[in-house]
Amino acid sequence: ATRNAVIFRAARPLPTALVDKELLLMELDEEIPEGADTPWPKLTDMMAGQRRGEIITLGGPEGGGKTTLARQLVEHDIVQHDWGVFTCFMEETPQETLLRMAGLHDGLPYWDSKFRKEDPRFDEERYRATCRKLLSNMEIWDKKQQGEDPYETWDGMKTILRQIGPDIDLFVLDNLTILSEGISASEKNDFLGKLYADQVKLADQYGFQILDLSHLNPVAKGQRPHEDGGRIKKSDFTGSRAAAKYSHFMIGFERNSQAVDPNCSIIRGIKARKSGKTEAFKTYYDNDSGRIIQRHWEDSLFETKEIVALTKKSGPTQ
Repeated sequence: ATRNAVIFRAARPLPTALVDKELLLMELDEEIPEGADTPWPKLTDMMAGQRRGEIITLGGPEGGGKTTLARQLVEHDIVQHDWGVFTCFMEETPQETLLRMAGLHDGLPYWDSKFRKEDPRFDEERYRATCRKLLSNMEIWDKKQQGEDPYETWDGMKTILRQIGPDIDLFVLDNLTILSEGISASEKNDFLGKLYADQVKLADQYGFQILDLSHLNPVAKGQRPHEDGGRIKKSDFTGSRAAAKYSHFMIGFERNSQAVDPNCSIIRGIKARKSGKTEAFKTYYDNDSGRIIQRHWEDSLFETKEIVALTKKSGPTQ
C-alpha cells in the first residue's frame, strides 16, 4: 500500500511548453533593456532603442524621404555600433546604394557624377576609403536577382538571410510595395502576411533586427493626401494588417512636398509594442550634410505653399 501511495503521489513532469513560474516571478520587475541608439534622440526614447530580433516598419509617401532615413540609420549603425547590415534597396543599383551611403558618411554628393569629375572638394582617396569602410560591414542585394514573381524574389532573399544571418545585426528591405508588385490585392495581403511571419522566425533564429519600408495606400476622399503632409495611420501601410500584427514598432514619415519649406518633416510613432510611446517629433532635411536631423520649425512652414499664397492674397475675412 505504501509503495502504491508513493507512486500515486509522484510529481508529474511538466510539459516543456509551459513557463517556469518561479523564473517568471523573478522577471516581473525587469525593465525593458535599452537598445542601441538611433540618429534621432526622440526616436531612440520612443523605441527604447534598437534591439536585435525585432521588426520595424517605416511608411511614407513615394519620394518622401523614407530611403534617406533608412540609409542614415544604416550608416549610423555601422559607424556607431559596428553592426553588420544586409540591404535590399529594390529601387536602385548596388552602385547607387554605395555612392549614396558614402556621400552620407562624408557629407558630400558622391552620387553626382559631375561632382566627382569637377568639384575641387572631391578627394578620390577619401572617397575610396569610405566605400571600403562601409563595405566591410555591408552586404548589398543585387537587384538583377529579382525573380519572376514576389514569392521567388523573397525566397531568394531568405536563402541569403539563412546564409549570412549569424553575421548581421540589421536587414533592410526597401520596399514591400515594390516587392509585392504584380499580384492581386488579396494575394498581396496573403503574401505580406507570409513574409512577415517568415521575418519573425528569421529575426528570432539569427538575432538580427529588420527594417521594412512601405509605400502608403491612397487616403479616403476628403482627407489630406500623404504627399501634402497628411497624417499617417496604421491602415495606410501596404499590407497594413500584417504590418500591425508583426511589427514591434511602426513609424510614419510625414512630409509635404508642396510646403512653404519642403525640407520640414515629421517622424510619427504609430505602434510601440515595448514602450507604448506613440508620439511625433519634427525633423528637417539638411541640404549641406544630406541628413535628416531632429529640429524644431514653425508649423506655418509645413503648410502648402499655394494655399498660404492664396490666403495672403485674399486677405483676412471681414
